[in-house]
Amino acid sequence: MEPMKYKDFIWPQNPKRLQVSRKRELREFSLLGGGSVVQDLGLLRRVAEGEGELWGDDCVEQFGKLWELFRQEGAGLLSLPGYDPFYAHFAALERKDEPFTGLIRYSFRFWEDGAAAPSSSSRADGSHTVSPGETLWTVAALHHTTVDALLRRNPGIIRPDRLSPGKRVMLP
Repeated sequence: MEPMKYKDFIWPQNPKRLQVSRKRELREFSLLGGGSVVQDLGLLRRVAEGEGELWGDDCVEQFGKLWELFRQEGAGLLSLPGYDPFYAHFAALERKDEPFTGLIRYSFRFWEDGAAAPSSSSRADGSHTVSPGETLWTVAALHHTTVDALLRRNPGIIRPDRLSPGKRVMLP
């Protein structure tokens, strides 16, 4: 299973619990003479939240890196196991208990920011310019294609899990 990633951070262990939710904004208006009508105002942001554990001799250092990532401002690309990547803000991080020997429990929350997706990543020449933290799986999800199709179009890509920012990936 693909690891959870945000910006340039890759989780050493995927979270134990992950929930992604999205709601639709609806408004009900009363009509003169009785009855009502519902207006669909569209989908609201996705919210990804969960709980995880960091373990090992370096778990305190791992949590420190996660904390520094949380403190960064701005949205970044969030890749979750089993979901299409999306741009999000790191909205909450909580350490659940004091560290035991080699174990820290934590919870997290991300809020989607659809406006944060770079508009210049897809070019008129049918290519995608890689942003920091993107992999070939991310590019495939953003452009509704498959990794295999991208690899056929880009035979020079050796490590689909490690793309350099600024690299041009030709789209099928």
